[in-house]
Amino acid sequence: MSPLNDFGDDLVEETLTEAAECFFGKRKKLDHKIEIFNANVASLRRKENTVINSVSFLDYLLLNGQATNDFFNAIGSNANAYQHLSSSFVRALPGQMPKGYRLRSKYANLVTWAFAKLESVSREYMHGPITLSDTNTCEDEPPIYYHLVREIHTLINQEISDLNQLQSPTATLQFSKKFNTDLMEKECILGGTSTSAECNMDNKMRYQTIPLDRLGLKTYPTLPAVTDVHKKIRQFCKKLCVQNTAEIKRILNEIETRIKTANDQLQSL
Repeated sequence: MSPLNDFGDDLVEETLTEAAECFFGKRKKLDHKIEIFNANVASLRRKENTVINSVSFLDYLLLNGQATNDFFNAIGSNANAYQHLSSSFVRALPGQMPKGYRLRSKYANLVTWAFAKLESVSREYMHGPITLSDTNTCEDEPPIYYHLVREIHTLINQEISDLNQLQSPTATLQFSKKFNTDLMEKECILGGTSTSAECNMDNKMRYQTIPLDRLGLKTYPTLPAVTDVHKKIRQFCKKLCVQNTAEIKRILNEIETRIKTANDQLQSL
């Protein structure tokens, strides 16, 4: 007689119920974590739009991108990660035009503002806000940023690997069969279950790890603080303004008009 026969029906039922709840419960929890992770990725992609908008505005100021590479070189940075990012620059307009008595000072102030904005949003995209007060995120919803998503991605994939290895469907099924003596005796007589069928079941229910490159998340290098490159920005803008006075005057007039239009629309709401 099998020692399992000594188990009471209630105890067997309780054990099998716990095994089923453990198996399906862990999978349900993992499904929920993956769902939250996907929502975090979507949130990060939306946050990336603020970086793209800021790049587009700075590009527009720098002669529609013609002087962007020279600008980044002048401040000792690399523009490669910020190239080929197209968006509408009006989404990153300041609330008002910076003050300046002369064209070059007004232009330098606006370029400085635009670079400071880009440095801020790209840093927050990669590393999160310096303090919680730096973000508009609700206290109940912690800020999402690139390196946090990377950490969550690593943990999710590790949990997927552990679940696949330590709690496979066939292992759980074999555990449950131990409490069915009739089925065990029948399988012993017939030579056991089909290994190929078990492998097929494992493959169908197996979780797939999430490849990082398929998420399509961009990375951005750390830009220098505006206080560290303020003088270089003004020197660059002064030189550019002398060489392209008419075009820069047109750009500033265009931006001033768009800011006024946006403010008028807000006041009419």
